[in-house]
Amino acid sequence: MSILTDLQSVTKALQAENRTVLDVHDLFDEVIKTYPQTKNRLGENASIIHDNVFESAVQKILKGSEEELTPDESVKVTGFRHGSSTMEEETRTGEERDADAGLSLAEKALKRRRLVSTTTSKSAFMDLHFIVPTSNMCERLFSEAGYGLNSRRMRTLPSNFETQMFLRTNKTFWGMADINRIVTSEEDKEQNDTYI
Repeated sequence: MSILTDLQSVTKALQAENRTVLDVHDLFDEVIKTYPQTKNRLGENASIIHDNVFESAVQKILKGSEEELTPDESVKVTGFRHGSSTMEEETRTGEERDADAGLSLAEKALKRRRLVSTTTSKSAFMDLHFIVPTSNMCERLFSEAGYGLNSRRMRTLPSNFETQMFLRTNKTFWGMADINRIVTSEEDKEQNDTYI
């Protein structure tokens, strides 16, 4: 039961709005450390990663370790390069004790890389915190799909379900007034077609 509790804490942590690529890597690294059998699915060379080189480069830039970029990684992130600017540098705390009994697996992983102090450093790259991890979006989408397709809605047409998921996922771009206006205009159009 503690395994499920650990993994559920990670799943919930992945769904947070402010989760970065670096946070996700830290969470997955902690899961791999605790449960080594997950390495094939969550490790750096897992088949679910679309572009290992790009992810590695973004991770190094977010850590403030730009000097460790390989030539291939530098090529992948050239679009994010700019003149010198300031950037918050995230520093790691000293060795953490894993004996923190009150912390979940997710909290342990994120605690390892807590922002100790805000320092500025010259960076050749823009701040990459805006890059949202795919796992974040997928976790949220699957969670919402689970709520949207419950036992009472099993007969929903796939096209209607897809529309509902699209509207729910992109709800920040419009409100109920916009949807009402669209539905009303469609109803008016249908009425005009029937009178012709």
